[in-house]
Amino acid sequence: MTLLRSNSKLVDRIEADLAELRADLGARKPTELYDPVGYVLESRGKRLRPLLVHLVSRSLGASYETASPVAQGVEVFHAFTLVHDDVMDNAATRRGRQTVHTKWDLSTAILAGDLLLGLSYELVSRVPHELLPRVMSTFGVMVARLCEGQTADMTFEKRGDVALDEYLRMIDRKTGALLECCFCLGGILGGGSDEVVAALGEAGIELGRAFQIQDDLLDLVATDPKWGKKIGGDLIEGKKAYLLLAALD
Repeated sequence: MTLLRSNSKLVDRIEADLAELRADLGARKPTELYDPVGYVLESRGKRLRPLLVHLVSRSLGASYETASPVAQGVEVFHAFTLVHDDVMDNAATRRGRQTVHTKWDLSTAILAGDLLLGLSYELVSRVPHELLPRVMSTFGVMVARLCEGQTADMTFEKRGDVALDEYLRMIDRKTGALLECCFCLGGILGGGSDEVVAALGEAGIELGRAFQIQDDLLDLVATDPKWGKKIGGDLIEGKKAYLLLAALD
């Protein structure tokens, strides 16, 4: 992804912050809980979400230090969603590694996900006092929208009459909500007005659509081992995808 390559130094700095966070968590007890949490966080993803927080906030004048806890928080929240998503999908692997519930067990995965969720709120709250209400409200709304989208996605598996516009509204919540939140949080940290933050949020939703549609296509055609998931797995499980619904539309 060009965005990641062109900001590789910033991504490396984000990775260093997350490594420091993992080291702190690794020293905590009980190890039966914190080892799985560290395992999840050491699985290096693209770090797109924290990168977006930094890029948007920096473009509006915020410092790296101001944005760093929030950027870490959205990445930790993303990790939480992956752990629980794997449980709901009964997925055996994620990014080429065993999922938490297969490496440990179901109860451990649920607890590890819960801890990651709580930690994400704690990190995101580390903002200047005057920004706290807007930041926490934005984050809380995102969590609700994402859960609504996940519920719609699960419901669609049982339906044979899902329309393309329904699917797009679903991914605006399931995938777009967190990216929208990253743009909005960056705008808030940079002191953006409500109008600016709203416009940034719209950009995040559009990026979410593009991201999910690409993910749907990769589920059918990806050959790179880094994909880390079974090819065609979503269709086999009855999940609705853009290509299928567009063909039926």
